[in-house]
Amino acid sequence: QRARLEERKNRKLLIEEEEMKARAYEKKRRAQEISLDRSLKYQMRIFDEEPQVCEEIFREEEEEEEDKLPELTPDMQMLIDRALRPGNPNEVLSEDFRLQITRRDIVTLSGLNWLNDEVINFYMNLLMRSGEKGERAKLYAFNTFLYSKDEVFSSRRCIVMWLFAVLIMCHPNSDVAFIGACVADMVKKVITYYDSMGAQNNQCLYAVLQYLQDESKAKNNTTFKRNEWQLVNAEENPQQMNGGDCGMFMCMYAEYITRGKEITFTQEHMPYFRRRMVYEIISKKLLQ
Repeated sequence: QRARLEERKNRKLLIEEEEMKARAYEKKRRAQEISLDRSLKYQMRIFDEEPQVCEEIFREEEEEEEDKLPELTPDMQMLIDRALRPGNPNEVLSEDFRLQITRRDIVTLSGLNWLNDEVINFYMNLLMRSGEKGERAKLYAFNTFLYSKDEVFSSRRCIVMWLFAVLIMCHPNSDVAFIGACVADMVKKVITYYDSMGAQNNQCLYAVLQYLQDESKAKNNTTFKRNEWQLVNAEENPQQMNGGDCGMFMCMYAEYITRGKEITFTQEHMPYFRRRMVYEIISKKLLQ
């Protein structure tokens, strides 16, 4: 009996100790959040005149025709199958833009694999070249950092693409191996964050706004006014239903936006898009 009482007492003390640790951890976490928020606001100069983040996605007023997806012909399917079949992982299957795509790279487009940097960068270069030919909005893609190492998205690599009227920024969140996309319409002055998992990212929106202001200042443009911009977390963009298609969704956001098309694809289209991208990378040409 005495042993049981002693065991209960020790268990109670252990529970109380764990509860105290949990409260201390929660207090520390809240303090860190407050400190981070203050630091972010100071670094990005977020004052009362700053634009508020909205939750409604910008919509075009005019109805668009249904965007028909090009069919993959039997010859295309054969080329795709050859690229995805087992073989030397170091074999170069496509080369352009001073980039090489090996069989190891191309296989990331199969199944539910995460797309690697080589595949994403090559595809972005295909979009750029298409823009230079006047087939879609003109754009320029490059890597940059929009967050300092002390901020919540520390050391995240960003891909920034300048378009005729739009800037697209994508950043991998290495904690969850996720890629999102941010679009800044330079004419309508709207910055929209697209997330295929439905998350919001106000820090990204403000970082892009600050980036645009810094670029404007560097070019001696004194007309840039932060409070004229609208910041939006997209709500009804297509959502992924698994943990492997984030890179594909980001690439397809970019593809549709640069063509000026409404983003109407769904998770069901991803197997098609993956195979289509294999063909586009191997042939070095876009089908749309």
